[in-house]
Amino acid sequence: MKKYWLYPILLMPLLSNCSPVERTNLEGITLSSITNSQRKVSYRLEDLCKSSNNRKDIILNLYIAKSPETDFYEKNKGKIAKKISSFFESKNITCIIKFSDSELPGYKKHNEFGIEILPNGKSLGKRFIRIIPQETKEQEQQEMEALAGCSGYSILPKQICLFNASWEEEKYGLDYNSSKLKSNSRIIADTGIFTHEVLHQMGLPHPETFKHEIFESIKGGVPNIMGENIELITPSKEHPLGADINDLQKKLIHNYLGKGDNYKALQYSGRSLRVYIENVALHNGFILADE
Repeated sequence: MKKYWLYPILLMPLLSNCSPVERTNLEGITLSSITNSQRKVSYRLEDLCKSSNNRKDIILNLYIAKSPETDFYEKNKGKIAKKISSFFESKNITCIIKFSDSELPGYKKHNEFGIEILPNGKSLGKRFIRIIPQETKEQEQQEMEALAGCSGYSILPKQICLFNASWEEEKYGLDYNSSKLKSNSRIIADTGIFTHEVLHQMGLPHPETFKHEIFESIKGGVPNIMGENIELITPSKEHPLGADINDLQKKLIHNYLGKGDNYKALQYSGRSLRVYIENVALHNGFILADE
């Protein structure tokens, strides 16, 4: 069986990864900042999962910065769009992809998101600072250095995902022009990262977030696309990215797109995935893995 690697959002000093779960503080949101009136939404898992499987729609805006590092993605953007759409189609969700020639403005519609493919880790850090300004130059420098090690990062308040086109080369010291990297397996792995980040925007955490195994394994040994450092299986019609989500995760994103309790819970958490996760743990008796 042919296998690919979908690497995690990469490790950094002082932080477990670059996920929105760990970097909530950058957006100025804490559990204590959420008002009592906002807490009235249910964080109970059974309510977060209440949803019909009716057809839903999402709009995904894709911007590819102009640079030698991103030429590969520009040339293959049609394939990338098709693979992302195939993943969501398998969940009864229509994914409408729009290509943009300029940086994305951020979105407020619950079902509209953006992906920016940037040349390298440094450009990802700079772009983050422009979207989420820091109070001091020292903080800006610290965050730029930290984010430079990321493959991707979801900015939930703006509903934008940033992607580092050179993450693998930077991590392993590889030659970007290597023909081995410009292959179908690279498209599959990186499209998996794009999808992983978009699913964060709908409230899906990493399965490893809770000590309780609430995200059951997928039948047939299919890896969970929200997992970290997973080994992809051969893509198929049923699993077009070589990884997938389970039934519980599917219910969560359908509930979000239907503006159910999962959508409300994330909104009332200030679109902070960390605050959302803490509330889910609190109201369901779950223990966070980092406690």
